[in-house]
Amino acid sequence: MKECKYALIIVLIVFIGFAIYVFNISNTLNDKNILINSLYSKIQELEKENINIQSKLKIYEEEHKNLLNIFNLSRRFVEAHVSGDKKFLEELLSDKFILKEKDGKIFAVYKYENETIEVCLHDRYSKYKYRDMIIQGHNYNAENSIMTIHIREFYTDKKIAL
Repeated sequence: MKECKYALIIVLIVFIGFAIYVFNISNTLNDKNILINSLYSKIQELEKENINIQSKLKIYEEEHKNLLNIFNLSRRFVEAHVSGDKKFLEELLSDKFILKEKDGKIFAVYKYENETIEVCLHDRYSKYKYRDMIIQGHNYNAENSIMTIHIREFYTDKKIAL
């Protein structure tokens, strides 16, 4: 009978050990499933972030694709409005602008909120002399594909000799 008790104790120990082993495997699998789900969620977040970054990259690429040409056109626009080159100004400006000449001045005329706006682009009799220009910055609006250029022009009094 003693041998039976020992055999029963050994079987119980083996059974308890096996149960503990299975329980540990179950917990390990559960922990790994939680980790897998967490990693899957992180992958989905990173994929969304990647799509967002890719769309921003396309905007930056579009912005910089023709930046040098736009800067050159800006410089040529300044040269044309300083010199009064009406023909070249007409080529550069959109169809929304009409150029009018009166009293030695060239005006860009356009409609804005049911008002007619006139902006003087050139004054043949100006008392100021153009010296230089710099492009101070630019802004690209991806929604409507419009680039805004910020230009600073430098003028001096014609009476001042430099």
